[in-house]
Amino acid sequence: MNQQINIKYQFEDLKCIVKEGWMDKQSRFLKKWHKRWIVLTNFTLYTFKKQQQYNNPTEVIDLNQIVSIKQADDHELQKLNSITIQTHDSIFYLIVQDEQQQQQWISIISSQLLKLKNQIKLQQ
Repeated sequence: MNQQINIKYQFEDLKCIVKEGWMDKQSRFLKKWHKRWIVLTNFTLYTFKKQQQYNNPTEVIDLNQIVSIKQADDHELQKLNSITIQTHDSIFYLIVQDEQQQQQWISIISSQLLKLKNQIKLQQ
């Protein structure tokens, strides 16, 4: 996909925000924790450095690439209210403020994944 089409796609996708909010995200390589503005759309999960500034995402996760989303093992991360998102080629760790937000995010992302799978089935 060329850069102009990709930018337009992201812009159009961000018109349909399903949920957004602050989380801590572990960096993939250095494993440090960074505060990120997380945005869930119908097709994508984005992370940004600043609240409601939808440019230059630090991460773009295509929902079709997500294999599983679940509560992270607190002992593994040594953090409470953690979420693990596994894609075909990566694992992302997120931390929310409390258990209620943890369950809300897991539920709504799971719901979006189910909607996408059902749309794909209908198209076939």
